[in-house]
Amino acid sequence: MSNYKIRPHHGLCTYFFKGDGYSDAFVENMTLVLAKLKGNPIVTLVSDEDVICAACPNNDHHTCTSIEKVSRYDTGVLTALGLSFGDNIPFQDFQMKIKQEIIEQDKLSTICGDCEWFPICK
Repeated sequence: MSNYKIRPHHGLCTYFFKGDGYSDAFVENMTLVLAKLKGNPIVTLVSDEDVICAACPNNDHHTCTSIEKVSRYDTGVLTALGLSFGDNIPFQDFQMKIKQEIIEQDKLSTICGDCEWFPICK
């Protein structure tokens, strides 16, 4: 079983992804990542570039141009789920925690309501 690095807020992005994105390359990468995550690999929660960032146009030489915003999203997810950077968790367990602790508790808009993609998640 492979281990994938993933930013905590990307757990939300993968939960709601419907084929839209920043660019064709981003959508293609996200689709491939989701296919791999369906196998329920262990994911490591990271504060830097992950498998989704790789094709993001906001990735400028391995640094996010929106780092303040995404760091806030990451912290919000970790706080809501009681997890920390560096934690390893099966992807399906991560998604279940997101559903139970963020979506069902109506915390999504508090965590990432100012995201340009937020309307997709409603």
